[in-house]
Amino acid sequence: MQFDTCLIDGDMLAYVASTSVQKEIDWGDGLWTLHAYLEDAQAAFTASINYIISSLKNKHNLDITNSKKIYCFSDNHLFRKDINPNYKSNRSNTRKPVCYNALVEWIKHNYDCMTIDSCEADDCISSNMNEHSIIISGDKDFNTVEGYFYDFKRDILHYTTEQEAMYNTFVQALAGDRIDGYFGCPKIGIVTAKKILDKVDNKTFDGYWDAAKKQFEKAGLTERDLLVNYRMAHLLTDKEVREGVSNN
Repeated sequence: MQFDTCLIDGDMLAYVASTSVQKEIDWGDGLWTLHAYLEDAQAAFTASINYIISSLKNKHNLDITNSKKIYCFSDNHLFRKDINPNYKSNRSNTRKPVCYNALVEWIKHNYDCMTIDSCEADDCISSNMNEHSIIISGDKDFNTVEGYFYDFKRDILHYTTEQEAMYNTFVQALAGDRIDGYFGCPKIGIVTAKKILDKVDNKTFDGYWDAAKKQFEKAGLTERDLLVNYRMAHLLTDKEVREGVSNN
């Protein structure tokens, strides 16, 4: 099994690398500082990539050594926040690791990188995904995208079918994601959402949509509420990016 392109979650790799090299110093008299060396973060980032390449080759019989690697990063402005001001609002006051921004700039200067206006790294990856590509990240949200996905955090290589991707997106739209600041349909979690969708006879987009709509209306909400939650959960396709969905 070979892939022409690896679509890599640059946000996550840079965050993990820069976090791992932060050091606390107690200067005495109650003074503490936090610092990091950019060179250490660069080395940690490179080590992570080497680990991913090695793990895929030795454990999953997949050699990506010569595959094109594109590191995807989020834009500073995210269209989902325009639709839902609560989207990732719990992170707005969270400080990034000390040298995160410097590391990202170094990566962008030294590697093939990509950012799409108003989009997250996730959308950048999903909209460029095809049968010749593989996603590399540690984010469960990529279970909503058709294709091969290597979860480097859990060392799992998985193929998601088009049907599974659609199903997983509606599960997330119904259950919400409190960490990301959208809450789905009241009193419905992941387990209940799956039970609802498993009972759908017409396992198409329209069938899942009608079932989800019914749950939102039973909770006193509207189809508009379902649409907002779906747009939070759904990762953009190439066509949607080209049509400017993120700007609507």
